[in-house]
Amino acid sequence: MEPNKTAIERTFELARSGRYVYLTKIRERLRYEGYFTDTVSGPLLCRQLKDTIKAALRGQHKPVPSDRSEPFRPLIERRADHSSDQP
Repeated sequence: MEPNKTAIERTFELARSGRYVYLTKIRERLRYEGYFTDTVSGPLLCRQLKDTIKAALRGQHKPVPSDRSEPFRPLIERRADHSSDQP
């Protein structure tokens, strides 16, 4: 957890990174990093975050280089690994 960064700021960073497809996974990551996730709620904020995630997955946002020691493998990488296993 970065001392001068709020949970909402970090949430948007993670959403823009393109590493997460679901908001629930971003919340898991926030908890892992020590953030309090109750502030990441409400219909308008969730809609903005989902739109940000979609834009990142379409390649409209640049990845965040400051992500540290990822405890979860991103879903996109897992899909890529499995697509090469097919005959």
